[in-house]
Amino acid sequence: MTTRNSPIVSAPGDVLFNVVDRLAIINLFGAYAQNYDAGKLDEFMSLFTDDVELKYMNGDKVVAEGVDQAARIMTARVKVFTAEKIQRRHFLTTYVFDSQIDSEASGHLYVQLLSSKAGGPPSIVLTAKYEFTAVKMGNTWKFSRWIAWSDQPLD
Repeated sequence: MTTRNSPIVSAPGDVLFNVVDRLAIINLFGAYAQNYDAGKLDEFMSLFTDDVELKYMNGDKVVAEGVDQAARIMTARVKVFTAEKIQRRHFLTTYVFDSQIDSEASGHLYVQLLSSKAGGPPSIVLTAKYEFTAVKMGNTWKFSRWIAWSDQPLD
């Protein structure tokens, strides 16, 4: 396992990163998607640092900014999903790490958000790009910057 101690912009395919930390960060993404999809918002919010830069964007419009506003919107949405028996599923793909050092990594990835109602067939609700920075706090990685760029307005 090789690490770098200063920020770098790595070329695609670069092998000079800490594999254990990279897998932990990818696991953080899985927890992000599955906790939100399951309506576990406390667990979802625990994936972010206390001072996270958190934004949900649609084009140039800020849909939600900050943990408090995002939590209020998500709580209301999860209540509607539960009442209407709507299941959301986040599919995360094409992870690109722009940089990774011992205690910080940043990059972006794509997401497809699917929705199904009462066991019906899923449909794609939107596509988006997530930009992130994750920081290592002790032995745990958390998101310190999370910006979601939606390609369509969210239903």
